[in-house]
Order: sequence, then C-alpha cells, then structure tokens
Amino acid sequence: MRTFTFRPADIAAIKRRLRSTACTTFEAVAALLWRARTAALELPPGDTTRLIVVAGVRGVRDLGIPAAGYYGNACVFPAAVASAGALLAGTSSSSSLAGAVELLREAKKNAASAEYVRSAVDTLVLRGRPRPPLANLLLVADNRRAGYHRVDLGWGQPVYGGPAAASFVSSYLVAVGNGDVSVAVVLPRRAMDRFAAELQELLHVKGHHSRL
Repeated sequence: MRTFTFRPADIAAIKRRLRSTACTTFEAVAALLWRARTAALELPPGDTTRLIVVAGVRGVRDLGIPAAGYYGNACVFPAAVASAGALLAGTSSSSSLAGAVELLREAKKNAASAEYVRSAVDTLVLRGRPRPPLANLLLVADNRRAGYHRVDLGWGQPVYGGPAAASFVSSYLVAVGNGDVSVAVVLPRRAMDRFAAELQELLHVKGHHSRL
C-alpha cells in the first residue's frame, strides 16, 4: 500500500490538463486514478475495466427519503465502463484523461435519476444482492466531507480521519488539512512503481512540479 497526497496545486494541474473539460475535484482525481491504475496493471487492450463510484441519493427527488430522521445509508454504485485500450487511447494523455472524466460524469448522472435508483435497488433484490465482478475493478469514494477529521475524542482533532485500511479494488479521497487530499492505493510492487510514474506524467504540466 502507498498513500498519495494531492496538494491544491496538484489538483489545479490536473484541471489545467483538462482545460477543455470542466470537472470537480472528485471527478479529476478519480479519473486520474482509474487511468493510471489501468496503465500500471498493463491490462490487454480488449479487457473491460470498471470505475465504480459511491453516489449519495438523499437529494434525489421523488424517492421519498425523509429529509430528517433517517440516518441509514442512501447510496448507489454507478459504474463507468471502458476497455483498457479505449481508456488509454487518444492523441495525448490529456485527451484520454478527459474521456475518463466524461465516462465518470455519465455514470454519476445516472445516480441523479429516481428511476435509475429504483431499478438498481430492484435488480439487487431480485438477484440476491450479488457482488460486482472484481476483475479490473476500481471503486472510488469521496470521504472528504464525512467529518472524520473533525472528530474530537478528548485529545484534540485527529491527525487522520478515514478508512483504517485499503484494498486492491478500492480507494478513498480523504481530507488531511490545508486543502490536501490523501488517497491510499494497493497494487503489486512493480505495478505501484508504474502507477506512480503514470501519476507524475499526468501531473506534469507547464509551471508545476508535483511532490507525490
């Protein structure tokens, strides 16, 4: 496992690379992780790769979720899907990264539909809540606003507030102060070296030097 910390300047560099595609910080970092991970694992071009995101649906109209008094989970897991070859293709790394952002955005858009959410829930129940296939899968969740980093158990604010462990198929965006975003990644050692190199290449834009 290795933890990568993206400073505000790093995130700004990603967005500059995506200058023709406006995106959120989550979209930029998640697409970056997906593309870099796919390249690092050296997947055959024809292999299908999936990026699953955790999307909250409390604000989706017509679902009937109480605005107050309900504290359980209310989320779905839409997926962006592409072949490894298509995800890495493009005239430049910028264009392929922009393509990943667009796929992610389309997946997120599904989660804003009450029809999609109901269909997803019905499908899970009818199929006995099957787990998604783990091959070439990456799940990314945004924990920056969960508030873990503000929990005070009696000896001040924590140095870190987020998942205690990472897995091969999941990564979480965690706020670590000063606008920095920390992400833990699990990969085989050689793939991790390639992953780090991919990140450096994708973060390399004029006037910016990353210290990941």
